[in-house]
Amino acid sequence: MSLKDNIVNMITAHPKLVTFGIGLAITFVIGTAIGMIDHNQAFALRVKPVEG
Repeated sequence: MSLKDNIVNMITAHPKLVTFGIGLAITFVIGTAIGMIDHNQAFALRVKPVEG
């Protein structure tokens, strides 16, 4: 069996596990984005340095 067939069989045999993995990935991406915005890292290239 090829790798593609193994993946398809795993997806059809364990749909709850696949759903959990997708949810975990989405949660990780959203959490990372919120953390970057919270620490002002997402907009670091757009902010001009303060001249004093």
